Amino acid sequence: MNAKRVFALLLTLTLLLALLPMRTTKAYTSGQACPDCGTGILIPIVRNSEQHALSCSNTGCMHSTSSGYIWEDHHGGNACTGRPRCEVCGQEYGSVLGHSWSTEWSFDANVHYHKCLNGCGGKQDEAAHDWGPWTPDPNDATRHYRLCQQDGCDAKEENAHSYGNWTYVDDNTCKGVCVCGAEKTDAHYDQYEKRCDYQPHCEKCDHDYGTISSHEMWYDLRTATEHKPYCYHCDTDFPLEAHSGGKATCVQKAKCEKCGAEYGDYGQHSGGTATCAEQAVCEICGQKYGETNPDNHDLIDQEAKAPTCTDIGWDAYQTCSRCTYTTYVEKAALGHKWDAEWSYDENGHYHKCLNDGCTARSDEAAHSGGAATCTEKAKCETCGQEYGEPDTENGHDWVTDKAMAPTCTATGLTEGKHCSRCGMAEEQQIIPPKGHTEVVDEAKEPTCTATGLTEGKHCSVCGEVLVKQEEIPAKGHTEVVDEAKEPTCTATGLTEGKHCSACGEVLVKQEEVVALGHTPETVAGKKPTCTEEGLTEGSRCSVCGEVLTKQETIDALGHSPGETVKENEVAATEAEEGSYDEVVYCTVCDAELSREKKTIQKLSHVHTEVTDPAVAATCTETGLTEGKHCSACGEVLKEQETIEALGHDWGGWEVTNEPQVGMPGVMTRVCGRCGEAETASVDPLPEPEPEPEPEPEPEPKPVPGPEPAPAPRPQPELPFTDVTKDMDIYDDVKYVYEKGIMDGMSDTLFGPEFPMTRGMIVTILYRIEGEPAVPYSGAFSDVPARQWYSDGVEWAASAGLVLGYGDGTYGATDNVTREQLAVILYRYAVWKGYAVKTAHPVFHDSEDVSAMAVEAMDWAVANGILRPDGDHNIRPGADATRGEIATAIHAFFENVAR
Repeated sequence: MNAKRVFALLLTLTLLLALLPMRTTKAYTSGQACPDCGTGILIPIVRNSEQHALSCSNTGCMHSTSSGYIWEDHHGGNACTGRPRCEVCGQEYGSVLGHSWSTEWSFDANVHYHKCLNGCGGKQDEAAHDWGPWTPDPNDATRHYRLCQQDGCDAKEENAHSYGNWTYVDDNTCKGVCVCGAEKTDAHYDQYEKRCDYQPHCEKCDHDYGTISSHEMWYDLRTATEHKPYCYHCDTDFPLEAHSGGKATCVQKAKCEKCGAEYGDYGQHSGGTATCAEQAVCEICGQKYGETNPDNHDLIDQEAKAPTCTDIGWDAYQTCSRCTYTTYVEKAALGHKWDAEWSYDENGHYHKCLNDGCTARSDEAAHSGGAATCTEKAKCETCGQEYGEPDTENGHDWVTDKAMAPTCTATGLTEGKHCSRCGMAEEQQIIPPKGHTEVVDEAKEPTCTATGLTEGKHCSVCGEVLVKQEEIPAKGHTEVVDEAKEPTCTATGLTEGKHCSACGEVLVKQEEVVALGHTPETVAGKKPTCTEEGLTEGSRCSVCGEVLTKQETIDALGHSPGETVKENEVAATEAEEGSYDEVVYCTVCDAELSREKKTIQKLSHVHTEVTDPAVAATCTETGLTEGKHCSACGEVLKEQETIEALGHDWGGWEVTNEPQVGMPGVMTRVCGRCGEAETASVDPLPEPEPEPEPEPEPEPKPVPGPEPAPAPRPQPELPFTDVTKDMDIYDDVKYVYEKGIMDGMSDTLFGPEFPMTRGMIVTILYRIEGEPAVPYSGAFSDVPARQWYSDGVEWAASAGLVLGYGDGTYGATDNVTREQLAVILYRYAVWKGYAVKTAHPVFHDSEDVSAMAVEAMDWAVANGILRPDGDHNIRPGADATRGEIATAIHAFFENVAR
């Protein structure tokens, strides 16, 4: 066989081997980095019943083509109720294994069960907990717990004590017992507290305690001098008594502190301030009264003037703008103070006055004495000042001028003389120069950057240049290009540069180019299903293919079995058995999870037909058509069909409680079919514009005020038709109504199911605090001044009870939620200084509570301020109704503010 044929055969075998799948024992994950190039990610491309192939997303990688795919066996997935699905490609493979049940109990808050150890989420033997008795917690005196009695189940339920069965202990306390046997003593509670007509009666232990209190007096039947007392509670009348207390003014008589009636005479003027020129003006009526005050001046400050040598002066003083009062005091002239030293000018000398601002002179005389020179004047023998003119004839001071030797180029001089003062001189004779002594300066070769020099000459004696050296230009660099380098996603690049090949100097420096950075592109995720795993969303660089965010596997959800349904039902007859299939489907994917055929015994009788009467539909409840069934076996012979509810036939809206300033009203409409009423809020009236205050009369005449109306008396029962004694909230509504904390929405409707706004709840607390004065600060952009809720919101914000939504708004007209109510009351308790210790009650929807409200919600539930519903849900995001708020306030003042 020749060499060419052998080479061809080997080439063919090599190509065949390249086309075979690459198998590996290593398990890869979809979305992980390619093991070869490291920049692409592996993606499943093809699959069969046993294997799948993974391709690299980097088109330049060997694994991105069919000849380089990575083949591996399917792996992962759950196989309890169906064939497992490969966790990489999602292909079903292998066989069903069935559940592997744990022998240990698993449990949640309601049930215990055996779980599948394969992680499929399957449950077996699921049953409700068999709770044992409640037991006090030895580590927490406020809580108790109970344990599941099922062997092997460690479920435990715990919450705060709930005391009941209160019994009388003494006149100060009663005792309550929790279901776990824990006991608690507390003070008696009577909502009416002290009464004069009967002994206090504790509403918890149902026992009288304490003593009958004294009367609470009210006053009526006012006259000019007397009023009629009576007791608010027992209506006992007392004898007439004289008015007392109060203080009269110049325009108003005194008001009785008990009944409020005016009595007696008018009082004296008061207020105002008398001056040195005017009487005081009464602050009440504006009339002048009394005497002037000679010591109350309107003083004006006057500037000081210093005395001089010849003129008088004065210190700063005050005068009154209203009268002749002054504090002026004159200062005498100072007199001259002559300087002992001479002062002088060009004409003469004198003694000057040392006082500031004075220009007077003494002993003034002309200069005299002293001798002048050729350049200087004579000096006065008295004061030392120069005067007159210099003496240019006789006043010279002669100095010798030395001889000077000649140089190479400069002449010399013989000796001479000159005057040291005026410069007059006798001339010196010139001596000729000697000439240069020549020396050669060597030439210098130029370089790339440095210039050279030609040959030159200079004098060795004086250094003068005789032949100047000429500059020879530098040769210049021999330029070589340094190539640029492009940057990549992660590596920096370089710009083009240059250097000299002769001397190596860098001519153009190469600058570093910043790496480009990755260009992310999203790799789509995949949602898990009941049987298939999913993938989280990932990302990779679209330029270099590097994986930026790795995709993570999401476990399959597992089936969620629904209720058992009947299918393929065949009715039994007297001759043949019937049958039906009991089928369970997954509530998520509708996959059939189980099917069991059931047999219906043959009928042994003839149906006894009974008519099921029709039920008429109402506004809110559905009705039924007529049907039929067998009275013997119960089989439905004619099924009743549902008739939809009719819906309300609402009438028009009517205002049933007029709005007031600062308080919303109520409007009501009634269904013409069933009579049910529905209410809605009416916006409160705006604050009235303040009337301008009238100017005071010059001499006002006091006018007695009107007789005030007698104070109202409390009603013995609630006037509301929608809150009856059989309702759980009756006592709560009665408490807030009789305490004046909450009113009805009309005279006859309280509206317990009606929501309340965030502005209303803080206004309630503001009124409980006595409506203290609070300046408007504009703390929230949506709370303008002079609205019915403005003062309440401003007060609550200043006290730290509310913080708003975080965007500068409060939302006063938004409905308050249950968790917002809990937070506001919790902060109110802290602000008041009440103890806010709390437990940690358990409720099913605790995960729905906002992070900022967790502590407040625990506190509110533990103290009975918020109560879970029948399904043990606390509903934190639901609107708080008026009934729930009444309950919350009642519980707050009974359980917290004590």
